[in-house]
Amino acid sequence: MSNIQYYYLAMHTLVINDWVGGGWSYPAYKLELQTMGYPQIFGTLYGNPIPRDTPDVTKVVLQGWRTAQKVTGWWGRLTQQTPLWHGRQLEHVAGLEGLQTCDNIGISTLGDIWDGSHMRSFQDQQKQYALNKTQFYRYLQLRHALLVHVQTGDTIPEHSPMEAKALMGNMGRGGVSQIYRTLTTVTAGPLGRLRKRWEDWVGPM
Repeated sequence: MSNIQYYYLAMHTLVINDWVGGGWSYPAYKLELQTMGYPQIFGTLYGNPIPRDTPDVTKVVLQGWRTAQKVTGWWGRLTQQTPLWHGRQLEHVAGLEGLQTCDNIGISTLGDIWDGSHMRSFQDQQKQYALNKTQFYRYLQLRHALLVHVQTGDTIPEHSPMEAKALMGNMGRGGVSQIYRTLTTVTAGPLGRLRKRWEDWVGPM
């Protein structure tokens, strides 16, 4: 028997995929992204408060994404997709003044600076991102802040099941079914809390 709640979450996760992949199937969402800006939207996917003036159509999508991450057991957990600058999960890193400019050269997620079980060396990042020697102090600042959240030896997974669907390229047709299958095979436990959230929103089933 189909799970209507999971189809609901799958539809909203597909909208996130549309945002990230640039498919722009939904003109209203495209307009909203242009208004709010990508970094702000991206931050709300990772714990930043949803702005009060966010239109309801976008707010519901963001809340659906958060619920999908929660029911699969991944809300608040670090992955290589976790943003360095625009989310709440790495608050000591995001709060470093002046380092947000790293976003402009391609250093934007945890996976950009964490290799397997340790932070990538300055020499390694210097080669990839064309850093100059004067930026070594910035690297030390970043490493110090990052090690508040993770420790050398920690293995950071590449992505959560929902991130794999939402952030890894445009899904196109059949996306809802693919996400639904993921939700039905990767769950965090009983669905009681999800059912309660659903019924609080649409009424008893």
